Amino acid sequence: MSLSPEAIQTLINYGAVTLRSVEAPDGGTVVVVPDGFRTEHLLPLDRPLARMVQKVEMFDLGSFVAYVNAFKTPTTRIFGVPAHLGRGAAAFVAVLDYHGAQDKPAYAENRATFTLRHSEQWLRWTRAQPMAQVAFAEFIEENRKDIVMPDSALLLDIVSKFRASRKQDYDSVVYQANGDVTVAWSEKTENAGKPGVAVPTELGLGIPVYFKGELYSVPVLMRYRLSDGKLTFSIKVDRPDYIEQAAFDDTADKIATATDLLPFIGTMG
Repeated sequence: MSLSPEAIQTLINYGAVTLRSVEAPDGGTVVVVPDGFRTEHLLPLDRPLARMVQKVEMFDLGSFVAYVNAFKTPTTRIFGVPAHLGRGAAAFVAVLDYHGAQDKPAYAENRATFTLRHSEQWLRWTRAQPMAQVAFAEFIEENRKDIVMPDSALLLDIVSKFRASRKQDYDSVVYQANGDVTVAWSEKTENAGKPGVAVPTELGLGIPVYFKGELYSVPVLMRYRLSDGKLTFSIKVDRPDYIEQAAFDDTADKIATATDLLPFIGTMG
């Protein structure tokens, strides 16, 4: 049985619309329409993402570890840099889509950054400026929970009751041949603190270096000075760089243990 030309055209048109369609790479559909059998590209309502691009910033170690463990892949790498080697604060960066072998490149754009922010306690003690006696006594009282040596109550009592004076002792008078007189003297500070109790020269703190970090033993040098009748106290953390490096290394060890990924000490370009 032969078909009429009209029937044949009807079948062609039907097949072109119902059968000749393919899915486009962008999620749309390409179809052939009867009008000269040209193609039409129907765009999707929402374009599919070609790749993941996500950069997040974490504020504590627990959140960083949890995020890395949730999204890490076999090629995920972690890079860390301490403050004294970088251009700012110490930080760790997890590159979740890092490249694999040389013949398997990746975009390396899905990252999680954990910046180690100093604790409030660390900032208060390391940034303290010389203070007058009353201000220093208030400082000790407000931060007494940080002090583990000596007893904070005893230290506050010493600082509050401390008195100092300058004394000059004339040692000798020398008469020169030209009539000049040379006077030699020594000058020293005498203090009158609590009887039988020496003014401490060093404090021992127990404070975290970084936000929500563990406590570290922090030695602090304590000095006082009398100038123009004014008594001032100053404190200085002894070698803070050593303590910061130890805290950074401990954090790197915790990350390696919790994620099974040993951080590389370096930065991403």
